[in-house]
Parts: sequence; C-alpha cells; structure tokens
Amino acid sequence: MRKAGLLLFCLMMSLISFSQTRIHMKGGLTLASLKDEFDPQKQARAGFYAGLSGTVPLNSTIFLQPELIYSLRGYRFPATATNSSGVVAQNYLSLPILLGYSATPKWRFLIGPEPGYLVWANSRFDGDNHNVTKNINYRFNVDATGEMNYVILKSYKIETRFCFGVTPQYKAQLTDNLGNNIGYQKTGYHRVLEVGVKYELSK
Repeated sequence: MRKAGLLLFCLMMSLISFSQTRIHMKGGLTLASLKDEFDPQKQARAGFYAGLSGTVPLNSTIFLQPELIYSLRGYRFPATATNSSGVVAQNYLSLPILLGYSATPKWRFLIGPEPGYLVWANSRFDGDNHNVTKNINYRFNVDATGEMNYVILKSYKIETRFCFGVTPQYKAQLTDNLGNNIGYQKTGYHRVLEVGVKYELSK
C-alpha cells in the first residue's frame, strides 16, 4: 500500500512539473458520512478540505487534474444506553487523479479515482477524546470521484465534488445463532460531498 501511494505521489508530482501545468490552491467544506450495513445509525458530519491541484491540458477540451488533498471526514453517532452521542474525525491525505472535460469556457466536468490514506482517527464523546486509528481495518481507501466546477473570475472557480467509496474501512465478523464465527464481511464506505473554491496560483 505504501509503495502504491509513493508511486501515485511521484506520478502526481511529475504531472504538476509539466511545463503547461496550471497550479491551483483549493479549499472548502465537506459533509461526510460512512455507509455501514452493520451500523446504519451513522450520521453525516461537517468538515473541511484543503490542498493543491494541477491542470495538465491534453488538448483544447480534455485535461488531467492531479491533486494532493487533506480532508477531515468521519461521521456522527447517536447516544446509547452507556455513552452520549459523539463524533468521529478521520483525517485523510488523498491523491486524486481526475480526467476533465471543458464543456464551455465556464463549465468543467471531471471524473476519476481518489486514493487516500487515513493518517489518524479520533472519537469524541462524554467530553473525552479517544484515538481510534487502530480500530480501522483498512486505512488505504479508494473513492470514485465526480466533480463539476464553474469559473466565476479569471483565477477563481467554484467546485462541487462527490466522493463515493469503493473500498471499505472495516472487516466485520459474522456469527451464527450460537455465536460461532462463520466469516467476515467488509463494510464502511465513504460518502463525501465537498463544496469549495479554487484559486489559480500560476498564470
């Protein structure tokens, strides 16, 4: 996993160093949750994201957009008989590589994979913080990402993105009626909406 992440990082930096690449700084708000068949009460939580992206033109309308993004994801959970309600914060570093299409001079549409790595996770409830990073079975995840953005000024764009998790976070143990282990099922898939602003650093 680490080798794959390093390879993606080197590829992204190679694309950004291309002479025609335009560099952008970006950031905004997230609304994140986790689809979990074994715990459907997980609720969406607000967060944020920030990072850099590059636009590499392939022709007059098609381009690649490699990125390096930090994002705060996670979910909220309701109160139980023993604990109060709380929130889980999951801190991710992502390396999306998106293929884009300039439909008009103002509108752009993008799609592609968004590999990410969970740096650390924290759960807060009953007034205390708990490091829950080790509870995550799979810290390397891949999302299928779609985005549209709109040019509001020459150097500014508004972007909206949805990240649909295709790899899980957890491996849940399955048992029969007698409590015997009968296998495992993967669960916990990201669902993240991002809305933000992108500013072009290079002209």
